Amino acid sequence: MESKLAAPTLAVSPLLTAALLCASLTTEWGASLCYVALVPFAYALIAPSVPRATYAAAYLAGLAVHLVSMSWLLDCYRYEHAIGPYAVQWFWIGTWGGFLLVAALALGRIITARWRLPATLLLPMLWVTYEFVRHEMADLVTGTGFPWLKLGTSLVDTSYFVQVADLGGEYLLSFLVVMINGALVDLAMLLAVSEKRSRRQGRIAATLVSTLTVLLALGYGYWRTNQSPGSAGPSVVLMGELDLPPLLQDERISAATNGRHADLLLWPEMAYHHTVIDIDHDAKAGGVSHHAISQVSMVHDIEDNKARRYLLQSTNELGSTLVIGCERIHITSEGSRRYNSLACVDPEEGYQGCYDKVNLVPGAEAAMQSAELFDASNFAYSRGQDLGIFRLTSKTATYRFAPAICYDLCFGKHFRSVSAENVDFLVQSGAEGQDDSGDIAWLMLRYARLRAVENRRALVRNA
Repeated sequence: MESKLAAPTLAVSPLLTAALLCASLTTEWGASLCYVALVPFAYALIAPSVPRATYAAAYLAGLAVHLVSMSWLLDCYRYEHAIGPYAVQWFWIGTWGGFLLVAALALGRIITARWRLPATLLLPMLWVTYEFVRHEMADLVTGTGFPWLKLGTSLVDTSYFVQVADLGGEYLLSFLVVMINGALVDLAMLLAVSEKRSRRQGRIAATLVSTLTVLLALGYGYWRTNQSPGSAGPSVVLMGELDLPPLLQDERISAATNGRHADLLLWPEMAYHHTVIDIDHDAKAGGVSHHAISQVSMVHDIEDNKARRYLLQSTNELGSTLVIGCERIHITSEGSRRYNSLACVDPEEGYQGCYDKVNLVPGAEAAMQSAELFDASNFAYSRGQDLGIFRLTSKTATYRFAPAICYDLCFGKHFRSVSAENVDFLVQSGAEGQDDSGDIAWLMLRYARLRAVENRRALVRNA
């Protein structure tokens, strides 16, 4: 009778995990379900035997999690249409996610049969590997990776657990929350199942280790949250897309700061109506600049440097540093490249340069590295190569800050690289109005909070 009851339960256990994962990854009210979301899946991992239907259920579970949690892709640039242009990407992400979860289940059962590891050890190692492989496999196709659906991001709203992100980022958060799932399974097995003494001792030891780890994480979080936040930084004003040079109104800025001086004005992504053009000296000497850019019909911008002139005029009049989203064209003797950029101008130093977006949205801003089936657009920017660090001089101090644009926010490696340069704070500009559902804005705010904790830096964003 026990086996007859166990077989149907095992067959549907991945589907129950899928429902819990969808709630924890896509809603605020369901975030706390991350502590139990993988318990049904872990049950299928450590069971002595499972019916074949369990693998079919694992595929459907992976498919459902990816399709439901990534459904915001259908709203991107949808406008009056029923679905957006990324429906093909959305479908293939779900299909690929289903196969990966089946592979994780099969690998986990092989490890269980060979070594009989406690779920407290097996589950976090397996799941974090699953998240890492999924990211790296996507990198081969997209050139950026798959930063979404990491279970550890569900801890962003917790006060203490999230603080360990500065030690290991999202993967450490995922390891922590999945370890709790595994410990619950081991505890249930200890209470409900009679096992060999050696196996019970292993489960008891693993449960004790997980309990100690959780207590250490909570203690570390308590210590971090009770640290001094540091000294006050510069005053920042978030500008709208209509607040543009040379039409800036000092009254608008004064109202935003309650009459205080604004040290930094920050615009959203691609807010500027003029293209910033940089020409290498060798291109000027060779007289090839006009020819190199003739395809974009911006010769007049080269001749009078209109974009920079307006920015410099505004920064001098206001006495504030300006960081504004724009399109940049870089002209060399070999031709021109177009970038999605943030330009920075300063009253003292003038034009500091641009940060060019490194992590471009696959299929929208950059072509895929492979699999043309994914490509939703023929229009592409070039990928930025350097991490920009700008300076801001206020009346009391000089600060160094690092910019990022939209999708950059999803990649912890990007921010860890600039934080290593001892910047004082981070800024991020985005454009999230293409999604009517608001899901993108909610997800990106989650990532913004995570990056601030992960890097121990204040982060200001305008999206």
